Amino acid sequence: MASVRKRGNRFIFVADDPNQKWKTDENGDVMLHPKRGKKIRNQIYKSFDTMEEAELFQADFELKRLKGTVISPSTQKVADLVPRFIEVVAPLK
Repeated sequence: MASVRKRGNRFIFVADDPNQKWKTDENGDVMLHPKRGKKIRNQIYKSFDTMEEAELFQADFELKRLKGTVISPSTQKVADLVPRFIEVVAPLK
């Protein structure tokens, strides 16, 4: 579930990544927190100047999540993302 919080004079959107629930290492193994030993959730963060902008982004994110078209931010190369883009976005046009 996504949420919006106030941090200082900014508003932060936070949501669990619907495509990958847990952070993984290079081998694909689930990463554990070094002190707690628990799995680390993979989350999406975005910062906004106003609450209205954050709430609009949250509504758009929830709509995309329900449609199954959320593309997660990642460190992948563009060449690796093109097939996913074609699979998710191209059918919508």
